[in-house]
Order: sequence, then structure tokens, then C-alpha cells
Amino acid sequence: MAVTITAETPLAEFSAVTLRCAVTWRGMTFPAGARGVVVHRHHDGEGYEVEFAEPAEAVLSLSRGDLA
Repeated sequence: MAVTITAETPLAEFSAVTLRCAVTWRGMTFPAGARGVVVHRHHDGEGYEVEFAEPAEAVLSLSRGDLA
């Protein structure tokens, strides 16, 4: 049985993710395609804390729609 993953499918903690669009944080732009890891999931997937190593080490608060 195939599982379909959509932008609404909740992500588990420690999932590898990719940014769908560029995000700017503290003057640093994380480009679309930047890869990170979910380190915390808020309220059944309402939001996520995602850790990135490139282009800078940072933990960003993002919505499910920001992530693939």
C-alpha cells in the first residue's frame, strides 16, 4: 500500500526536511532546498522547530507548508 505525503501530513521529530521556499532569518537567507532536521513539533504539527547547519547553524520556527 502506497502512502501519500502532502503538505498537511504531520512530520515526526528527527525527520529530515527540505525548505520549499527561501526563508530569511536575522539577515541570513536559507534558500529553497536547504536541508534540516525537525527537532521539535508543536501541537500535532501546527509548527516545527527545524535545525539547519547551512548556510548557518540555526533553529528556525516554521510551518508545515514551508517544509517538504
